[in-house]
Amino acid sequence: VTWWYPARELPIGSKIQQALVVGHSASESYLFHALEALQCVVERRHGGETGVSAVTALRGEEIWAAEKRGDWSRSLLKAALRTLDASTEKLDERIKHPRTVFFLVEYRDGLKAMGPCSPVPSVRCPPSSVANWPLPVGCISKPSHSPAG
Repeated sequence: VTWWYPARELPIGSKIQQALVVGHSASESYLFHALEALQCVVERRHGGETGVSAVTALRGEEIWAAEKRGDWSRSLLKAALRTLDASTEKLDERIKHPRTVFFLVEYRDGLKAMGPCSPVPSVRCPPSSVANWPLPVGCISKPSHSPAG
């Protein structure tokens, strides 16, 4: 059980252009939790859940190439870090760290989401009973429909 801070909910049917969730460790177990947080948000998009076609781990030059292709947004990454009061300075140095890994999630409907995880302390690590998963979502329009209610 967790909560949103600030309290926000992505309306069902939102047209999502891109999503990103920041993991605070390069450990696979922490990545799993970050991707769960990502999934519960993006499945609210227009058309609902369509399935994942690929998950790719990117390191080093692959991260920069993915940025150039538009697979992830530096502005979304900075927005995510700011929600944790984390510095966005020396971002390139943190990305270059040999243990930094970005996970690209490609959905069957064409949505691409990214899960950057770095062992470099750029955010305050949460206590063991609480996790902070900053997750900015780039929406391109209002929801296409409103849930009945």
